[in-house]
Amino acid sequence: MIHVLVDCILLLYMGDIVKFVLDIRGALTAYISYAVIDRWMLYVSRNGVKKLTLRVSNDDTYTLPSSIFNCSTLTHLKLSNCVFKPPDPFLGFQNLVTLHLEGTTFVPATSFCVIKAPLLAELHLILCRGTQYLNIVSPGLEFLFFRDSHSYLMLDCFMNCKNIRLLKLEFNGVVYNPTNDKISTLDNAEATLKYLDTPSFLERPLHKLEHIAINFFKSSKPELLFVKLLLSRTPSLLKMCIVQFSNIDSDSALELMRFPRASPRAELFYS
Repeated sequence: MIHVLVDCILLLYMGDIVKFVLDIRGALTAYISYAVIDRWMLYVSRNGVKKLTLRVSNDDTYTLPSSIFNCSTLTHLKLSNCVFKPPDPFLGFQNLVTLHLEGTTFVPATSFCVIKAPLLAELHLILCRGTQYLNIVSPGLEFLFFRDSHSYLMLDCFMNCKNIRLLKLEFNGVVYNPTNDKISTLDNAEATLKYLDTPSFLERPLHKLEHIAINFFKSSKPELLFVKLLLSRTPSLLKMCIVQFSNIDSDSALELMRFPRASPRAELFYS
C-alpha cells in the first residue's frame, strides 16, 4: 500500500524535512485515510518542514490538524480543498512568507478566523469559502491575488497593508453584500455613481501603484469612473492595460484618453 511506503521513507529519513508535497487527488484518495494524513502532517511538522504543499481531491475536504497550525518553521504553505479551522488560541504563522489557499473553507474558532503572519509577503485566495470570516494580519504583504470567492470578501483587514505592490482580483460576477444597506438597492445607484465621481472618494493616493490591468472591460459608467479614479490617485503609475469585453466605442475610448492622470509617465493601453 502507498501509505506503508511513505511511512517507511519518512521513518528512514534523517534530518530536517525542508519540503514536503502530498497530492492525493484522483485514485490515491481511496487508499489514504485522513488519519494517515494527520500522522504525516504531525511527523513533518516536528521535523522542521519549511515548505508544505497539500492537495486533496475536489470531491472531498480535509480538516487541517493542529500540528500544521503549531508548526513555527513554515515559510511556504500551499493548500487545496482543505478546511481551515485554527485552534483557539492560535498564535499565527510567525515565519510564513507565502500562503496559497485554493478551494479552502474558513471556519472561525470565534467570530473571525484571525491569521497573524507578520512576515507574509504573498497571499493567494482562489475559490475559497467563508472569506467573510477571514482576518489576516500581515502588514508586510506585497502581493495579493483573489479569485471568485463563493462568499463575500471583506478587504478591511488589508487596508493597513501599505507595502502591496501587486493586487489582482478576478471575479466571474459581482454580488453585493445584502447586509450593506448603502449599496444593496438600485435606488442608491445614482448616489453611488456621484460618490465615485468625487475626488475625495479615495482619500489617500496610491503612491506605490505602478501597473494596473483590467480585463473584460465593458465601458459601463461605473467602470469608466473606476478608471478615472485610479488615474487621478496613482502618482507613480507607469502603465494601465485595459482588455475590452467587446469592441470599445469611439466615445468611450476618447473619454478614457481624456481622463486626467496624476502620473506624468502613465501610459494607457486598451485592446
